[in-house]
Amino acid sequence: FALQSMLSSNPLEQLTPELNCQIFSYLSAKECGPCFEVSRNWHQFLTQKAQWGSLTLPISSHRVCSSEHLTKLTVHFSRISSSNQDQVEFALSRAPNLESVVLLIKNASRSQIRSIQPILMRLSKERWCPSLRQLIIRGGPCNLTDDGVLNLTQGCSKLSHFEFHPTSLVTNHSLVAMATNWPELRSLTMLNCLGLNLGDGSAVGIFKLLEQCRELRRLRLAIGHGIKPTFFTRLGKCAAQLTHLRMELIEGDQGFDSWGELDGLDGLSGCSNLSSLALVDCGYPGPNAFASLAAHLTGLRHLLLKYGQTEPPSASACINDQLLLAVAEHCPLLETLRLA
Repeated sequence: FALQSMLSSNPLEQLTPELNCQIFSYLSAKECGPCFEVSRNWHQFLTQKAQWGSLTLPISSHRVCSSEHLTKLTVHFSRISSSNQDQVEFALSRAPNLESVVLLIKNASRSQIRSIQPILMRLSKERWCPSLRQLIIRGGPCNLTDDGVLNLTQGCSKLSHFEFHPTSLVTNHSLVAMATNWPELRSLTMLNCLGLNLGDGSAVGIFKLLEQCRELRRLRLAIGHGIKPTFFTRLGKCAAQLTHLRMELIEGDQGFDSWGELDGLDGLSGCSNLSSLALVDCGYPGPNAFASLAAHLTGLRHLLLKYGQTEPPSASACINDQLLLAVAEHCPLLETLRLA
């Protein structure tokens, strides 16, 4: 009788809510699926999984209940079908204290990726997540445009961490919008930015961003156009707050009319708080330029200099004793050094 009574009882009722949450937190989203079918009580409890603080969609075909405790939402778009895309909006609209949204679009179809901008437009216009501080769109280019970024900056004014892979439809206008509406921005990653051009007057967007977002510490840009030497000089004047800087050139553009020493690199001496610096395919900084810069980057811990696929006329000018001696003399805290 005791065994029958124990088997017929609901274990969720025998334990405290905190212990139940702890037990189910060890299950992945996939493992939670069969548990929905155990009983009505289990179904009700699991559909309120948002109260545990984090949620990964899709968890099943069941909708997510309202929760004031949800702070982190992760969405795998490759597993979001057209029939349950509204599950994302449903979760966003019922989580007023949401602080982090991660949208993973690796292996997602075009139709699944196309749904991202409408979701973000509603997120910003409806002011669903006023406490949102982190938005990451990872896995490949998304269909976000300048208008989409503008709406996002206006609707999510507290955002401090933003990462996405834009298309050519995202230009310096987006950077201006970020500078205007995201004063608390601390980290920005923009990969495959074919619409950004830092080689002419349109670079005003990045400088305005650095001047107005004084909390910005991490900046990573992968662009498709050349970087003029004067860019680094101006960057050094308005980016003293940066601790991590990574600049990448894509699509095989070396950024200069001819290979040669990267003039203006010593302009980064104004970024004396840098602990991590990476220059990928941006041309090569000769030993003289880097020696001058290294004297100001005494707190540098991580350094990556990658010169691209095309060999410069004098490869020995890239890596020699003078450059290594400059690093050894001026960067005593250096932990990792990569020259390629």
